[in-house]
Amino acid sequence: MKIKLIFIIMLALFYTFPCTVNAQVEFEQVNFIGGAYNIYINDSDCQVLTDCKKVKAEIVDKGKKKKYSVFGETITTGFGHNLRGYNFYRGKYKYEIYRPETRLNNQSDLSKWVLTIYKKNGREGFNKIFSEEGEMNI
Repeated sequence: MKIKLIFIIMLALFYTFPCTVNAQVEFEQVNFIGGAYNIYINDSDCQVLTDCKKVKAEIVDKGKKKKYSVFGETITTGFGHNLRGYNFYRGKYKYEIYRPETRLNNQSDLSKWVLTIYKKNGREGFNKIFSEEGEMNI
């Protein structure tokens, strides 16, 4: 009787496992939700989305009601490749999402991330044209 019960439990776990895996995949998308922009990081060529050199995202400009597909990479630091943010590029524009500084004297809310948009100037640099805080879901 015990063996039959164990077999039924194992069988039930085996058949429900694919359902739980599919549910988790849907929520693995990384996104930034701000007041003026949403950025949905939805594809990469690597196994770990937080440590990747080629990341695809959709940028939604809420004011202009436009959506842009962009490519970029992660910003990581240290030996463990700790995630510090993302850089995305669209023509002359650079979109940078990063965590606020974590210095002792800084009163930043670490649950908020910062989106900064730069426009390439005539030289080799970028000028900051926009910045906002938002929620980052990883």
